[in-house]
Amino acid sequence: LTRDIRKLSEAAAEKVTKGNRLIFRIDGASSRCVRNAWRRAGGSRSKKAGWNFLWGKPMKFTDHMRLNEYQKVCHFPGTFFLGRKDSLSRQVNLFRRRNGNRSFTYLPKTFILPEDRDRLIADSKAQKGKGSYILKPKAGARGIGIRLLIDPEREVKRNASC
Repeated sequence: LTRDIRKLSEAAAEKVTKGNRLIFRIDGASSRCVRNAWRRAGGSRSKKAGWNFLWGKPMKFTDHMRLNEYQKVCHFPGTFFLGRKDSLSRQVNLFRRRNGNRSFTYLPKTFILPEDRDRLIADSKAQKGKGSYILKPKAGARGIGIRLLIDPEREVKRNASC
């Protein structure tokens, strides 16, 4: 985290908060689209202390506890694992085991590779070539590496991690 605005001099703190300006900080990768959207909303970017909105990587819970009341972040504590499709799938499957297979029927079948490769191939054979699958790399972001699979047995290597 950056310095706490409460620790800034009174003049510096007033400069940061004057007029409730949107001062955003980007931590990690961001697209030009994100940066431009913040600027169009009237924000100015800061790489130092005094930001009131952080766009970036999920924070640790202890860092959330140190935020000031005016500081906002784009991730709630603990939501990171829901954004990862493999972690979300594990949680849904755990819920289904505990509460029955009729839970979350609107979610598609999910296979986590490499451990579910045999199940994926069996499902593909049961579809008799009429099904297709979406392959998403682990911890991928912004659509990078996503592919459409028609024949998983041929297209997915035995130890592929997805």
